[in-house]
Amino acid sequence: MVQEMTARSDHLRGDNGGAMTPLMLAVLAIVAAVAVGAGHVGGAAVASARAQAVADAAALAGAVGGDGAAQDVVRANEAELVSTRRSGAVLTVRVGVGAAQARAAAVPDASVGGP
Repeated sequence: MVQEMTARSDHLRGDNGGAMTPLMLAVLAIVAAVAVGAGHVGGAAVASARAQAVADAAALAGAVGGDGAAQDVVRANEAELVSTRRSGAVLTVRVGVGAAQARAAAVPDASVGGP
């Protein structure tokens, strides 16, 4: 009788003999994996946006002040100037930030003056 009451009270408390522990560990592992994956995706998005911002600034600086000005902007932002190309008045730069790269082009404003 006592054993039957103990079994019944265990059932009412939800005592499943520890079967939920592996399930909870599996859920925790999945949540951790998703968080790590989201962190990597977020980091790549930040690097891409930073590369584009540096490329835009370098193209503008280079269009007005020449290739040296573009290099100065890239260096100040701790990025890498992958390439520059001038076609007429248009300066195109490619910038790298980590694994991310971005390209931007600019033309000097005639009222500002340029190279």
